[in-house]
Amino acid sequence: MKNFYRLSLQTLTLLFVTQLCFAQISGLTWQDYNANSIKESSEKPQAQIRVKAFDRSGNMISSAVTDASGSYKLDIAGSQHVRVEFSDIPEGYVTALAKATTQFVTSPAEISLGIYHPATFSGDHPFAVQTVFASGDLSTKTPEPISSLVKYSAFPYSGMIYSAITHVKNTGSVWGLAYDRQRRILFSSSLAKRHSALGSQGPGGIYATFLDNNQTRPFVNLDALGFKTVPFPLDRQLSTELAGADHDSLMFSQVGKIGLGGIDISDDSRYLFTVNLYDRHLYRIKLSVDASPPKVDDVIRFPLPLTGFTGGEPRPFAVKYYNGKVYVGMVCDAQISQKATDLMAYVYEIQADEIGSGAANFKEVTRFSLDYPRGYIDYNVKGWFPWTDNYQQTVPPYHTTWMIYPQPMLADIEFDSDGSLIISLMDRLGHQTGNGSPYRNKEGYFSSATGISGGDVLRLNKDVAGYHMEQNGKSGANVSLGKDNGQGPAGGEFYYQDNFVSGNIEWHQESATGGLAILPASKSVMVSIREPDSYTTGGARWFNNETGASMDAFAVFPTSMRANYFWKPNNVGDIELITPLPPIEIGDRVWADNNGNGLQDADEAASPGILLQLYRNGQYLGSTVSGNDGRYAFNAGNVGESIKSRTNYQVRIPLNQAGRTLSPTQVSAGDSRELDSDAAITSADYASISVLTKNPGENILDLDIGFQCIDKPQVTAKFDCQNNVVKLSLSGYNQNQHFDLTPGATYLGTALYTSASAMPNSGLILEQALQVDKPFIATARIFAESGCFQDLFLTTEGRSGCAYIPESLFTSEPYTLIIYPNPSSGPVNIAYKGATTNAKVRIQLTDNRGNILKSTEVSSQDGYYLNGFDLSNLTVGLYIISVTDQNKMVTKTFAKF
Repeated sequence: MKNFYRLSLQTLTLLFVTQLCFAQISGLTWQDYNANSIKESSEKPQAQIRVKAFDRSGNMISSAVTDASGSYKLDIAGSQHVRVEFSDIPEGYVTALAKATTQFVTSPAEISLGIYHPATFSGDHPFAVQTVFASGDLSTKTPEPISSLVKYSAFPYSGMIYSAITHVKNTGSVWGLAYDRQRRILFSSSLAKRHSALGSQGPGGIYATFLDNNQTRPFVNLDALGFKTVPFPLDRQLSTELAGADHDSLMFSQVGKIGLGGIDISDDSRYLFTVNLYDRHLYRIKLSVDASPPKVDDVIRFPLPLTGFTGGEPRPFAVKYYNGKVYVGMVCDAQISQKATDLMAYVYEIQADEIGSGAANFKEVTRFSLDYPRGYIDYNVKGWFPWTDNYQQTVPPYHTTWMIYPQPMLADIEFDSDGSLIISLMDRLGHQTGNGSPYRNKEGYFSSATGISGGDVLRLNKDVAGYHMEQNGKSGANVSLGKDNGQGPAGGEFYYQDNFVSGNIEWHQESATGGLAILPASKSVMVSIREPDSYTTGGARWFNNETGASMDAFAVFPTSMRANYFWKPNNVGDIELITPLPPIEIGDRVWADNNGNGLQDADEAASPGILLQLYRNGQYLGSTVSGNDGRYAFNAGNVGESIKSRTNYQVRIPLNQAGRTLSPTQVSAGDSRELDSDAAITSADYASISVLTKNPGENILDLDIGFQCIDKPQVTAKFDCQNNVVKLSLSGYNQNQHFDLTPGATYLGTALYTSASAMPNSGLILEQALQVDKPFIATARIFAESGCFQDLFLTTEGRSGCAYIPESLFTSEPYTLIIYPNPSSGPVNIAYKGATTNAKVRIQLTDNRGNILKSTEVSSQDGYYLNGFDLSNLTVGLYIISVTDQNKMVTKTFAKF
């Protein structure tokens, strides 16, 4: 322990000024993809987070905004107790485990904060599931075990193999995928695709695959519930032969106009969303706890915008749930005008979680032209073309065995970790054509042709003004090697390796098939691709979201033109990540509420060693003890079942612990959840906090608990002034208490109980000479072992005998009366040299008529009698000081001005 015994005020001031040398509170903010609160090299910094520091009085004393590297610095006086708050967290992001947005530290310090988006939490080894299309009528047996859903490693890429999840006969042709992480169910939505049979639920069917056993069953048939997805039944007459050709001619014009589009699920696993391509509504389907098939009352639909489109009809397809909103992507098909300039893409959003269909409207998020330069698909066919229902229009001149006529469908939407939009455009022709399918040529003869599809992937960066389309390979601050390649908006493309190269020949410059999946941990996006790494296959390619380059590729079915697979038309569909639920943590901080205001002040002590228990429905689940910083948390480490989402819990704090009784402070004071106390006495034995958890991964780190200071010191201070020397002593303390002393009218020190000085046995904590021109002023903080404290304001101003008297005014002559200063505006100080040192004298203040105004008895101090009077309530004029010393009276006049 430091010893402050017999310190001077000058020494105190020097120590305090030394503490005021500025130090720093600094740190990083970053996107903590795995939510472990450890910054790893692959994790991106997070800029534009505001960091504020507050002093013990709640005043903001410094602030900063994190820069592009995620760094910030706050200039704070050294050894200061401060509250640090992080704000402006991006929408949808939460803090990682064990990190609250409000923290209490002593400067200098390093405080960093990791944040992440629970919806994109992927764990260490995420898997991907992708849809695969099969041709023909699947009602009869086929020797080829084609799987409509296949699974493979999404990251890392090495040693990848794929495995079947369900046979195509269980689902038929499906495109959209949505994974329910809570129930471990993968939903897939039907796709009306030419030459490919639909499943048992028809064009309005959705299927559920239970990943614990890979069992697939029908989930819902929207047509059966009365929501039509087709205008009339189609007589398709698909081939029952393994390699047989079929016409399926009626489907050619219906692709993109009937059945279902994409599908997605809300973050809380309560709702499934899909688009009906026929009635052009967004559908919300309520999910039951046991995932039983929905009833008609569980379905609500929202009408999409259908007016204001030039030269064509709006054609929706993409569905994305993000941050509590549903995003729908659509195009204007330009089928009426047949002008490429009328081809437009749109993204709309709607708040569709808690409201009915009549209470919400779609809001346009962005729109952009599709009349931009593109690479060739084959035979120099480039660009996007207006939709067509004329199959002869799709055959390029002089190449009658191929159909190449790219027609845009906005198929999928993803959000990158920086807020950018990633858009996947799918080629409608890829679902209108097959392998060597017969068609009637212009001469009226039958010929056969194979379709070649070519979609695209675009990136739109976000700023305060909205979303901005990539320009010549540049998106925001990122520039790819696709600059000036002539294959994207403004002459270049960001994701520039969406091509097929074999034998050093670039056969196709565009090969995307519509599906996307975002992988923030690897800074990549997965794109469904025709021929990702070999001829006539399908699968995925990984693209770097910072450079636009291809990172890897993987095929999910065999090459060599296998029968019943599609070869060069769209042969694979959506990609969905199979990831674990992000963990949930609840808790925060226990502290001693010294001033009883129910709010955590920067210099109020943490309360370590407090036992806390967790209950659910009266059942004990686990316990923990607050740490040295007062922090506590319940998580998978101390709760056997881990913390579940959307579940009611109760945090209990036993009131009798380790031989002491705890008394909670007031509840819900102020307007800050991060600063108030939440625990109320709900039983004779404990206080508690009731909490309803949120969605998976959404930590609740504001469950604070303040306790009243039942051992707060009750110390008194005494001044003793002699011969221009002041002594300060304490009484009413116990030897376990500590103290700290700082100059000034308020305590500005930085001590804690552990760093403060031990109490001297005598109680004397200061002895120093009085200053000539000002009184002694200081503040003592007395600490109890709990961290609770008492502040004592200490001053000699107005105290009898504690004013400095110049030595020149002192005399050895008895019966000498000194008044200083004279004249005075108040107070006035008195020194009287008596004839004896044993007796007391009486000192009186009277007006000039002799009326007594003030009177006191004073004892001798080394032969002098010292006193003072406050003159603040006296008017200007002459007054008399008289001293009665035994049988003698000495008087002197002074002036009040």
